[in-house]
Amino acid sequence: MKFLKPAWTLKRVIKILIINMTRRTTRYNPSLFIYWILLFMTPFLGGNRDISDIFLQTIDLIRILRVLIIIFLFFIAAKYFLATTTTQIIGMLKGPLGWYLFYGLIAMLSFVYSVQPLMSLWKGFEVTVSVMMAIYVYSRLKSYNDIKAFWQLNILIIAILVCSAYIGIIITPSKALVQMQQINFYVLAGVYPPINPNSLAQIASILCIISFVRFTLFHKSKLFYLTIILLTIPVLYLSYARTSLIALLVSIIFVLMFSKRYSFLFIGIVVISLCIFLPVKVSFIQYFEKGTSLYTFSGRLLRWPAALDLFSKSPLNGYGFYVASRVIYSSIVEVESASTTDNTYFDILLSVGIIGFVPFVMMLYSYTKKIIYVLRKKFKNFMSFNLEIISVSIIIMFKSLTGPSINILHFSLIIMLACIVCLMALSRYEDIIGT
Repeated sequence: MKFLKPAWTLKRVIKILIINMTRRTTRYNPSLFIYWILLFMTPFLGGNRDISDIFLQTIDLIRILRVLIIIFLFFIAAKYFLATTTTQIIGMLKGPLGWYLFYGLIAMLSFVYSVQPLMSLWKGFEVTVSVMMAIYVYSRLKSYNDIKAFWQLNILIIAILVCSAYIGIIITPSKALVQMQQINFYVLAGVYPPINPNSLAQIASILCIISFVRFTLFHKSKLFYLTIILLTIPVLYLSYARTSLIALLVSIIFVLMFSKRYSFLFIGIVVISLCIFLPVKVSFIQYFEKGTSLYTFSGRLLRWPAALDLFSKSPLNGYGFYVASRVIYSSIVEVESASTTDNTYFDILLSVGIIGFVPFVMMLYSYTKKIIYVLRKKFKNFMSFNLEIISVSIIIMFKSLTGPSINILHFSLIIMLACIVCLMALSRYEDIIGT
C-alpha cells in the first residue's frame, strides 16, 4: 500500500475531496471536512489590534463571524463527547491530544486572575475548541482513505493560501508588496486573506517541504511537484522570514538523510557553501539581517530578559492567558502596539505560568515519542506520508521559537493538530493491519 498515487494533479485532489465529502457511509461523517475547513478559516478572521482595542474589547463583523464559528464547532464537538462512552474518551485523551486539551482548559481558567478576564476566557476557549475538534476528527478517521483525504484537505488549503499571495500581487500590488525602511527590499504579505509576511513564509515552506518529499520519493509527476516548489520560492524570498527558511532547510536535510538521498544532500551542501563563501556573501548576510542585528534575532534577545523578569514575579500561574504578553509585557518593553514576546514558550510562561507550561511540554514530549516510534518502526507503507507529517512538524516547531504559534488559535495550531491526528491515526491503522 502506498500513501498516494504519484500522479496527483489539482483536478484529482479536488475530485477525491469531493468524493470523500459527499459519500454516505455509516461510519464516516461527510460533514467532517466542512467542520475542519471552518476551523481553518478562523485564524484569518481578524487582524492585529493595539492595546487600546484589547482593553475596550472592540469587535467588528468579521470577529463576530469568528465567534459564531467557534461556538458552532464547540456544539458539534460537545455533542460527540456526550454521545461517546467514558472509556472511549479516555482512550483518545491518552497522548498529545489529551495534554493539549488540558492546556486549553488551564488557559480558560486563567480568567480568574487575568487583567482582562473575558479576553483570557475566550482565547482559552478557542484553543480548547480546536483541540476538541481534533479529537472529534481523530475518532472519525476509520480507514486509510479517510486519513489520506484529511491530510490532503489540509495541503489543499495551504496551497490555496500560497496562491492567494499571488492574487494579492496582481489585484493590489501596493498592499501586497511593501518596501522595508531598513533595506531596499519589498516584503510580501497576504491580502486576501490578510497574512503577515512571517506567517506567509511559514505556509509557503510547509507547501514546499511536502512537495519536496513527493518530488524526492515518487517516480512520477516530478514536474508537477517541481512546479509547486518553484512557485513557493518567490514567496519565501519576498517574505523575509529567516526562521521559516532555516526550518525548511533543516526539514529538507532530515528528508534527504532519512530517505538516503545522499547525492541530493551533497549538492545542497555545496550550493549553500557557495552562497556563504563566494562574493554573494555580502548580499546573503544583508538579506538575513533584514536591516537589523542578526545576532540579537532582530532585537528579541534584548527584550527577552524583561519577559524572564516578569515571569519571576508570578512563576506559578502567570498573569492571564493571551493578554499577559500583549498588554503587560508590551507596556514594560514600551511597544506602541500590541505585541508578544516573539516566543511561544515565553508567552505561555507569562500567560499561565508553570501550571500551564507543564501540560504543554508534556504534549510536545508525547508527540515526540510518537514520532520516534514511527521512525523506529519504519512503516514502509507510509514512509512518504510520515516524512511529510514530521517535516511539517519541524517547521512549526522552529517557528514557535520566534513568535506565538501553537499556543493560541493560529493557523500553526490547526496544522499542528492535523499532524498529530494523522500521525496517531496512521500508527493506529498500521498496528491494526500488522496484527
